[in-house]
Amino acid sequence: MYGNRITITPKEAASMLGLSLTTMYELIHSDGFPCIRVGKKILINVEGLRNWLNERTGTVV
Repeated sequence: MYGNRITITPKEAASMLGLSLTTMYELIHSDGFPCIRVGKKILINVEGLRNWLNERTGTVV
């Protein structure tokens, strides 16, 4: 979906998961969420997001 990119923006992640941007930012501030900050920009690791989801759902995404 996002080609060879290893990170996506919160807006892209929210769209990918079918969540509102507000909910995505709430997740970003939770412990263990796979994101990094580069200056003021927040980037979400795509593989880390898949792993994070798998840990919480017990399924493979």
